[in-house]
Amino acid sequence: MATPSPKRARTEGGEAQDAGVMLVTMGEAMLRFSPIDDEPPATSTRHRPHNFLRSLGGDELNVAVASAQLGTRSRWVSVVPTGPLGDVVSESCAEHGVEFAGQRVEGDLGIFTVLPEAKIVHYQRRHSAFALHDPKTLEWVELLRPSPRDDSGIARPTRSWLHVTGITPLVSSNALKSWNNAIQQAKQLGIPISLDLNHRKQLGSLEELWGMVKPHAAALEVLVLSEDQLMGLATFCNIATPVAHEVGAESDDEPLARVMLEMLTLWSCKRIALCRKRRDASGLQRRWSLLVGVGCGASHVSTRNVSVWHRPLDDLGGGCAWLAGLLDALAFHPATAAAAAAAAA
Repeated sequence: MATPSPKRARTEGGEAQDAGVMLVTMGEAMLRFSPIDDEPPATSTRHRPHNFLRSLGGDELNVAVASAQLGTRSRWVSVVPTGPLGDVVSESCAEHGVEFAGQRVEGDLGIFTVLPEAKIVHYQRRHSAFALHDPKTLEWVELLRPSPRDDSGIARPTRSWLHVTGITPLVSSNALKSWNNAIQQAKQLGIPISLDLNHRKQLGSLEELWGMVKPHAAALEVLVLSEDQLMGLATFCNIATPVAHEVGAESDDEPLARVMLEMLTLWSCKRIALCRKRRDASGLQRRWSLLVGVGCGASHVSTRNVSVWHRPLDDLGGGCAWLAGLLDALAFHPATAAAAAAAAA
């Protein structure tokens, strides 16, 4: 999991500093297997013994972990199998300051394998406990309720924030029902919602996914897109895109912001956010935010002039850390973020 620096996350007693907001995320966690060696495999199927690193993956859990490290009470809702592999997930949550909520049932934990030589991630999740869970077992009124005061005396959070992704509704029909139930309940309770579209081609088409997301767009505090998702949505929504725009190439923010503003008007969500990133030949990556909507004036806000330059140890999870930072600045610790921005300007 990719997490930002934990220096603001804890008091000396080990508890999160801010009790005002509880972040609630919902989704699946899986075991991730990634080859350790950089050498190409001897065979295309890797049938010979190879060293793999086993870790946990899952964007919603990653965001919860990163937010917990930044000092926000975080709860991750899921369905995890009983047994030792489910224990790996629950104990990882506890170690990183995330409250696990939901169900533990008999079943399997999903797996995904990184295959760099094929430039793909191979999923084995169709029969996981999460994919097959009964949506009726997730009581969203309670799951969205802020945690009570604990033994440490830390005050109870006064409000919740729901974060979901576009991964979950494409996992299975049951996952789609729980995803819709969570969003509908948050709407009824007046709980802010952020949604990272996070389209995964292996699970379904972008158009299919947007058909699921669009009915909820007007309720979103933040809709998060990537550049390729922005261009794809613009195409089938008949929104003009920048001429000769190449995803991943160096380009100005203004043309993309114009597309985002048209989408904002079309869908009536409060904000649309874009994580922009570029990598040079040495592997050094530059990452910055582009935001339109509430609080951004008539145009847009960009952090291009204060970009983060880094050399990722792992390409998976960086977007989750960025998103946790975005939510932290928008809703969880805005005063701290504003002070940091002023210092960097």
